[in-house]
Amino acid sequence: MTANAYFLVGILSCVSLISTVYGLPPRFNYPENILRITVDEEIKIGSTVVRVHAGGTDYQYGHVNYSMQAWRATIEERENQLFEMNPNGLVKTKSEIDLENPLIKNQYKYKVEASNIQGETSSCWLIIDINDINDNAPVFASEVYKFKVRENAEPKTLVGAIDISDLDAIDAGKLKLELKGSSKNFQIDSSGNIKTMERLDREKIPNYKFEIIATDSIKPFNTAKAMVEIEVLDENDSAPLFKKDNYEVNLSENARINTAIIQVAASDADVGHNGKVSYNLMNSKDTFSLDPTTGQITLIKKLDYERKKEYILLVRAQDSGSRRKEAECRVKITVLDENDNSPHFRISPVVSRVREE
Repeated sequence: MTANAYFLVGILSCVSLISTVYGLPPRFNYPENILRITVDEEIKIGSTVVRVHAGGTDYQYGHVNYSMQAWRATIEERENQLFEMNPNGLVKTKSEIDLENPLIKNQYKYKVEASNIQGETSSCWLIIDINDINDNAPVFASEVYKFKVRENAEPKTLVGAIDISDLDAIDAGKLKLELKGSSKNFQIDSSGNIKTMERLDREKIPNYKFEIIATDSIKPFNTAKAMVEIEVLDENDSAPLFKKDNYEVNLSENARINTAIIQVAASDADVGHNGKVSYNLMNSKDTFSLDPTTGQITLIKKLDYERKKEYILLVRAQDSGSRRKEAECRVKITVLDENDNSPHFRISPVVSRVREE
């Protein structure tokens, strides 16, 4: 090799070294100069989320310094940064990230700048989206909900509404609500409205008590429970009912006035005024009286077997509801004869003739 050849190789090596050290200005090659990533909330502090890199040259990471600044951040946001970047372009979490915290946003935008040892710079945008995870269970506004509904309510009648929420945005409007027990009588929709499925009968079931379960929409599923108590309000839909349709009793014709003869009884399955029963005597009021509250029949006039041997009393029972319902029964009173009359002759004129002798 000649001396000129050695000189030429030396020059080329020097040029190559200079190019490697200084290179070209740093340049980001992200689409539209934007690097966009997604980070789950609740990620651990100090976790690496991304490494930025300005390419276009052949120098190593150590030849470029990186920095980032929050875009249009408030003073409070600047003081409480969620992310930080080291000079090598490594971005890590700096603080706890919880989207249920009202101070935490679901997106952060940073301006990233790369500079080489010559002071040449290039910039790009780093957008970090915070992904909401299912880390909260549904929450009922109350542990026990109490409602009232009338027993004559039509099917699909609204009984009441359940207040429930979930702090996770991903579960908004997606909660599954389910009633445990009494499913044939009531249903609940996705908005928390409880409605009747069929007509209710307070006389059979006056109260309902069941559990409501709320389940969110993302695995692993979170659940919450609350109790529902429904009181069925009475309607006057039951008539009084006598223990017997027909009563029978014997009474001496010598019974004293104010003698208690017999007591009739009727009951009403309704409650309150709707179930309060009163009695009326519909006939023979000149001889007997009837207590409107107790149903006790009493003699108020002397009897005489020789004049009347039997009485058929008609008793009516009615409730006290606004639309009164009634029932009737019969009371047969048989008057017993007593030896209260002495025998006597019937005197009639007798004509006889006697012959004189």
